[in-house]
Amino acid sequence: MFDLGKVLEDLNITREYMAVKLGVSRDYLDNIIESNKENIQVELYGKFIQIESNEQLLPELLQFYQEFSENFSELESFLREALYYEDTNIPRRMVNIVEWLVTLADDIEQIRKGKDGLKIFFLVVCIESLYKLANPEEKQSKMSVVIDFFENIICREDREFILRNVKRSLADKRFNIFREENESYEDYEHRIAEEIDGSFNTEIDIQTFAKIINEVRNMFVHEGNFWEFHFPDGDGISLINSLVFAETYQEFKLKQKNERIYEINLTYRDFRRICVKGYIRYICNFLASLKNQKL
Repeated sequence: MFDLGKVLEDLNITREYMAVKLGVSRDYLDNIIESNKENIQVELYGKFIQIESNEQLLPELLQFYQEFSENFSELESFLREALYYEDTNIPRRMVNIVEWLVTLADDIEQIRKGKDGLKIFFLVVCIESLYKLANPEEKQSKMSVVIDFFENIICREDREFILRNVKRSLADKRFNIFREENESYEDYEHRIAEEIDGSFNTEIDIQTFAKIINEVRNMFVHEGNFWEFHFPDGDGISLINSLVFAETYQEFKLKQKNERIYEINLTYRDFRRICVKGYIRYICNFLASLKNQKL
């Protein structure tokens, strides 16, 4: 049998202290402890432990998240709402997962310097984890949630920033045009002539960027390859990165993997900043949806 009074004595916690933390009167707490209402004692103790844990976590989370917010009071309000949300612990888990996984990504620099593929892996896993926590029953492919995150969650300014700093290289083997299924050779040759005659477009869209990031994640998970993709150092010199994958839906459908070459000016610090701002926005949206469900 759970004895709250005995537990508090063993832990050297006064009843007065616990009552203050719970926001209840000392008399009420004494009555519960002296009663045989074990379920209420267990509930009160669980709430007390949660409050104590949140008070220890809040300063740590504030220290981590303040890098990504310009308004400290708004940030503190957001974290308190996530930590103390009573109906479910999912928001609390979300803010913790972000801090854990981003910190793991950062720590890679101390373990294997310059291994950006590993850093990307943890940041993509963070996206997948947030979506799974928010929609545990919904079956979504890993690629679809990564695409949705960059298309619909990060802000417009950050999408534009990414697309200004990630371009298709002029060295891209896009002119190795493959014949489509059921396409006649005459049509194929005509299409080649039209596409080669056109000007080469170095622009990509945000969905293509999301696929690049997802492919880097897959290279590590499925091949153990974490060394081929690199962000630039931020010294103004872009890096050329080559990936062999199905960039378009048509290539994916036909199981064609082509070499794609990209010119990257986006730094890891900027990519990390954009991701964490997106994580915060996703959690805020989730909290808003929870509150709307209660209305």
